[in-house]
Order: sequence, then structure tokens, then C-alpha cells
Amino acid sequence: MERDSEKHKKIVRGRIIATSVAVVIVLFLVAGLIWGFLALADKVGKRFFPQDEETVTEELPSEEPVDEIQAEVIEKIEELSSEPAVSSEELQEQYDEVTDKEETGVNALEIEEMVAGMSLQDKVAQVFIVRPEQITGVDTVTQAGDATAAALEKYHVGGMIYFSKNLLDPEQTRSLIAKTKEFSSTGNGIPFFLAVDEEGGKVTRIAENPEFGITDTEKMSEIGASGDTEKAYEAGKHIGEYLSDYGFNVDFAPVVDVIDSESSAIGERSFGSDPDVVSDMALEYAKGLNENGIIACYKHFPGFGRAEVSTDLETVVIDGVTAEDLHARDLIPYDKGIRTGDKMVMIGNMSFPEITGDDLPIGMSESVIKDYLRAELGYNGVIVTDALDAAAVRDNFGSGEAAVRVLKAGADIVLCPANFEEAYNGVLSAVESGELSEDILDGAVSRILSLKSRTMGLK
Repeated sequence: MERDSEKHKKIVRGRIIATSVAVVIVLFLVAGLIWGFLALADKVGKRFFPQDEETVTEELPSEEPVDEIQAEVIEKIEELSSEPAVSSEELQEQYDEVTDKEETGVNALEIEEMVAGMSLQDKVAQVFIVRPEQITGVDTVTQAGDATAAALEKYHVGGMIYFSKNLLDPEQTRSLIAKTKEFSSTGNGIPFFLAVDEEGGKVTRIAENPEFGITDTEKMSEIGASGDTEKAYEAGKHIGEYLSDYGFNVDFAPVVDVIDSESSAIGERSFGSDPDVVSDMALEYAKGLNENGIIACYKHFPGFGRAEVSTDLETVVIDGVTAEDLHARDLIPYDKGIRTGDKMVMIGNMSFPEITGDDLPIGMSESVIKDYLRAELGYNGVIVTDALDAAAVRDNFGSGEAAVRVLKAGADIVLCPANFEEAYNGVLSAVESGELSEDILDGAVSRILSLKSRTMGLK
């Protein structure tokens, strides 16, 4: 019994000693951490909130930091405090990188699953924005009735674009847009692009009609010449407000072409001949649209300012223009503006033989879209063609061939083919035969749905 009692006492004494040692060790560690924190706080305070040099005499202790983590923290603070100030250009680049990641990552899994669940026919239809006449067969559409309902039930197209002849007065326009939106939602439930060319100044579909009582903006050339970016913002805001009021959600504007001379076909639709002025004006104009729920569209990539005639009227070949020429002037507005806010980019129908090596419309050039717009400029958004019923395309290609060519080149939306059914069936057959990869089609549809998810609440 005595031996057991003595043994028990030894065990208790051992536990007491061990506990005491542990407590002492913990106290030392806590004291060390407190010292390290105070030393670090003192150094940070001196780094970022220095006192008068004559009164500062103390330095941090010369001893080594209490542990490796503290040393790494102090080293990082020293690196940051010794780095030069970040320039505005670098800040813009950092913002652009974050914006790209956010835009490409919005509902990415849901978008992928939605595309996977769509029929091939629905995916093909989704890449088209058409005039209402092209899908209904009616000569001039001014109301959405049985023909619109039947057409949208058969073809679940991505959207419609309206022109002056479709828009007669406020009440009629609101009804037309609202009913079209209603009919489109009964198909596959995907939100619908409701688009218009309302640039302000020379090109308007609503402000030009006195029935609407809308005050038009100044010409874009006048706004550019003023040097006042606030005027560009107010123009975009004004247009965005009334377009949103009537039910539109896409405006194919602003024009970001940098004009070459007074003979430019774009003329007063452009903000001017200085690419930096065009860049700044376009950014503010697009901001005004975006703030009112309207998707902006930069056009006409890679630059139409040198052309002297419209591609709507004839084939336009711009000779002698090199890649260096484009980088020095035409691409600057895109480089500065396409990665901020929700935008589309419209690619033109003109030809640049020095760049592509052929006379094909630039929208059919894979190298220009993928190498310049996607890879070099880092644009991950939606690319829409200029109208494919323009003479520059219509006179040289069938509707089916043209639609397949622009999609293979990297466009996402086929705008206004001369013959919609021919274009639709041409794309459908090309995918079924393997001429056009379904992966390319899926990529286009994914970008379209991603834009719609951010701007129209796609669920």
C-alpha cells in the first residue's frame, strides 16, 4: 500500500511539473508573438505614417524575427512599400483582367449545362438576329400577331432588329416590342435580343420620326470635335433612356471608326480622326447606354474609316492597309474599350487584301477575328456580323454559304442574312456534315447566353 501511495505521489508530482513546464512554454510563445506583433506594427507605422525625421530616433530591434512567418510578412511589406506607384494604364489592365474573368465566369456551369441540353436546331437558331420580315414573310411588320407567334414557335432565333418602317409611334412601338418579347418567351425560355440602330445624329430610327417627340442628339462628329466626353455620356444616356422605355435591350452603337478624310463613308457618324478622342467618347457613350440596361455595340471592326462607299451598296476593297496601319489607329478604340461594360463588337463587310491575302469580307477572316480581336485584344464577348444582306455579301455569296463562313471565322451572331431560311438550313447542314464543328457553334451559343444572363436575367 505504501509503495502504491508513493508511486501515486510521484505520478502527481510528474504531472504538475509537466503542466508547469507547458504553461511556461505557452507564456513564452504568447510573449514572443505579442513582441513580434508590436514590432511589426511599429515598423508598418513608420513605413506608412512617418513622423518628422528629426524626432524619429528608434529603429526596430536588430534581433532576428521570432519566426519565419513574421520574417516573410515584413519582407512582403518592404517590397510593397518600395515599389513604384501603379500607373493608370496598369490599373486599367488589372481591371480588364478581372473584368474578363468575371464575364467569362458568369453562370459558366449553368450555361454549359443549358447549351448541352439544347437541340441542334435551337442552337443554330440562337445565333441569328433577323429583321421581322425575314422570319415572318410579311412585307412590313408593324405589329406582332399570328405570323410572329408562328415564326418564333418554329425558329427560336436569338433576336430581332427593327428599322424605321417598323416603328411608327410610341404606343405602336411599345406594343410591337412587348408582344414580340412575349411570343419569344413561349419557345425555349431564353431571353430575346431586341435591337435597333439608334446612333444619334445622322442614323436614328426613332428620333428621326416626329411622332415620337424625341429630341435628337448632336452629330457624333460635333460631339467629338467639342472634346467634351460628358456630351458623349449624355448622348448615350439620353438614347439609352428612351430605348429602354420602349423595350429595346441592344443598340448597335457607338461607331468607333476613325475617319481618314472628309470623303469617308462614315463621315459625321464618327467621333473624328483622332483615335484617342474616339476611344474616350465611345467609352462614355457606351456607359450611358449600359446604365440604362442597353447593350452597346462597337462597330465596325477592324475599322471602316478609310472606306469611301458603304458596303450596303457595293463590294468595298480597302487596298494598301497593313496590320501596322490598323494598330496605329483603327484598333485603338477597341483596345481601350471593349473589355469594360456589356458590349458586342460588330465586324464589318469590307475587305483588306493586304491583311487577309484575299478579297473576302473581313467577317469571313478567321485570322482577323481570332488573332486580332480574340487573342491580341483579349476580347471574350459576343461578336456580331454587320448585316449579311448588304451588297458586299449578297452579291458574292449565297445566304447559307455566307452564314457558315462567318461562323467558321469566329463570329457568334449572324445578322440579317439575305434569306433567313437558307442561312439557317445552311448552318444546320454544315454542322450535321461536320463542315462546321459543333464545338464552334456551342462556343458561340455559350457567349450569347452568357451575355443574356448578365443583362436580361437568363435563368
